Amino acid sequence: MHPKTASKTVIGAMTQITFEAEYLILQRYEGIDRTPILKVNKDINRSLMRGSRNLHPIEMIQELLTGVTVPRPRIRSI
Repeated sequence: MHPKTASKTVIGAMTQITFEAEYLILQRYEGIDRTPILKVNKDINRSLMRGSRNLHPIEMIQELLTGVTVPRPRIRSI
């Protein structure tokens, strides 16, 4: 049984994290037996997440813990 959520954003973020972890484990490290799990976690924490105000997850946690706003990158429109 899967937990329910009213937030499609949360479901999307979880799906993205799952996809990235599977890619890292299967493609970059060639299987779970050869995968440094802490490295996978570090890689995912440094990937830019959609819907996160253009921050990496590690920067979002930094803001939450310190209360200091991390500068946002400027995004140019095409």
